[in-house]
Amino acid sequence: MSWIKDVTHEIRELDVSEKSLRKFGLTVGIVFLVFGVLLIWKRAWTTTNTIFVAVGFSLVLGGLLTPNRLKTVYSIWMGSAFALGWVISRFILIILFVFVLTPLSIIAKLFGKKFLDLKFKDGKSTYWIPKEKRKIDYEKMF
Repeated sequence: MSWIKDVTHEIRELDVSEKSLRKFGLTVGIVFLVFGVLLIWKRAWTTTNTIFVAVGFSLVLGGLLTPNRLKTVYSIWMGSAFALGWVISRFILIILFVFVLTPLSIIAKLFGKKFLDLKFKDGKSTYWIPKEKRKIDYEKMF
């Protein structure tokens, strides 16, 4: 699927109950408040720490008093999280294939390693290995 279709599908399936909106407001608001207080304590970025504290305070207040008003903020926040997750997961897979699996396959080909037996050897018509039959005790499974 495409990036936009995946993200819009996730947003449509989003749980916007009062409980999840309250949890979002309190959690994200407290994180913003803590980050803003840390910036105030370190005396860094005066405008930014005021913004962090204001946003955190309003999210906590909204989560406690009127969680239903946080639907739009929650949808935007989660939409950006879904979009970022979509991009990062593909990035990690690309890195894995380029830097792990491709060199591994090149090294295996250089040394002649074959991971699957695709050709019959020794004149056999099959490589099927029959399993031994054993009695299964369903009362003592472990």
